Amino acid sequence: MRPRTLLVLLVVVAALGAFIWFYERDLPSSDQRAELAKRVVRLEADEVSELLVVRGDERLRLERTAAAGGEDDAEAEWWLREPLTGRADGYEVDRLVEQLATLEKDRTLDDYDAAELGLAEPRARVTLTTGGGPVELLVGSRVPASSTMIVGVAGRQQAYVVADALWQQLTRPAGDWRNRDLGPSDRQSIQRATLTAGDRRLVLGRRGETFWVESPYSDRADKQAVDELLGALTGLRVEQFVDDPPADPAALGLEPPVAVVEVVLEGQEQALRVELGGPSEDDPELRLARVEGQIFETRSRLAAAAERPAADWRELSWSALEVYQIDRLTVTEAAGESVLTRDGGDWLRDGTAIDYGPVSDFLYALAGVEAEAVGGAPPAGEPVLTLELAGAGEDAPAETLRLHAPLADGRSPATVEGRDTVLLLPAGTVSDLQVKLEELRQAEPDRPADEADLEPAGGGA
Repeated sequence: MRPRTLLVLLVVVAALGAFIWFYERDLPSSDQRAELAKRVVRLEADEVSELLVVRGDERLRLERTAAAGGEDDAEAEWWLREPLTGRADGYEVDRLVEQLATLEKDRTLDDYDAAELGLAEPRARVTLTTGGGPVELLVGSRVPASSTMIVGVAGRQQAYVVADALWQQLTRPAGDWRNRDLGPSDRQSIQRATLTAGDRRLVLGRRGETFWVESPYSDRADKQAVDELLGALTGLRVEQFVDDPPADPAALGLEPPVAVVEVVLEGQEQALRVELGGPSEDDPELRLARVEGQIFETRSRLAAAAERPAADWRELSWSALEVYQIDRLTVTEAAGESVLTRDGGDWLRDGTAIDYGPVSDFLYALAGVEAEAVGGAPPAGEPVLTLELAGAGEDAPAETLRLHAPLADGRSPATVEGRDTVLLLPAGTVSDLQVKLEELRQAEPDRPADEADLEPAGGGA
């Protein structure tokens, strides 16, 4: 055989092999084909964009929409469109769609009487809408003395015997498909919150890992108060929907609302608005509320957060950093400057390892310092003590704290760089902090391991 002919044959074989590989790699395996053959319909659950269930005069319509700010199917949301309007329980709807998409037939019937099997006038019609068009399932009669029922597919001649567990899902009341978890699922997604109660209005904004009060004043927000608010938001849940509210919403305290909480979430243009009304008549611990036009009862503490006085949102802690976040501490006072740095499990003071105990005691005492009052003009003169705290890395948290000479009443004014607030620290707290700082100054250096005392190998002369 000529070399040229051999080369041509090799090219043809390679091309044929490539074609077979590219063609067959997307084909289902024999096991997958056997599994698909059992299904009543061949579609994937994530292809379904709308689900319509019609039973007599009752209609249930659910629609999948892209989440606000979302770009892929993973961020899609299910909404109830008929007979009620509202956000649907995505988990429950996905479960139903999966049941329908993977519905398996126990038996196929080719010769049957449609009226006898309940398919001439189906108990229910279920339409699954996909990009390829709608697929309509017809739900017929139950099979006597069994846990099966008859279904058909519009446009097909065959009927199928399937498990009847699906029927329970198809007959659930429309209200049961509503989402009862109405708050954001992730605290980190909360970027801003506006709380309004009467003529009081408070605005909180995220700055990194902390929140600041942006109105009616500017200052760091109290961490515990913020934690309670975020917990109330992410835990906002419906205890009971109010489907037949009185004609006058004022009777529920919703016109106007007793309080309103508006939340801006990361990646979403439209804010979540929660309107809070009065207590429930049946249970005083329940609060009436409204979200997206739906009135419900909830045990949420959002109203308590909205009604909290603005002054109580101010952070009284001197430092915002936790002990574990601090990797470098620079202490500046009249006697000079000292730098402490974390080195693995050790602490270095001006480059020399010292006992960890005094450092730990000082940092924990510092983390617990809280003002007993706020106010007064910025202190005059130089601070008696400046503490610069920083974590490891360029983006690590950092802050500068300054302590000034005590006032006549014994309290010490303290400030934080970036905060306009003057914190008045109790005299006892300051003296305790100074004692621990002095212990830190006096801490003896640790001896490196290679300088440990070693006895000579031999005895003395």
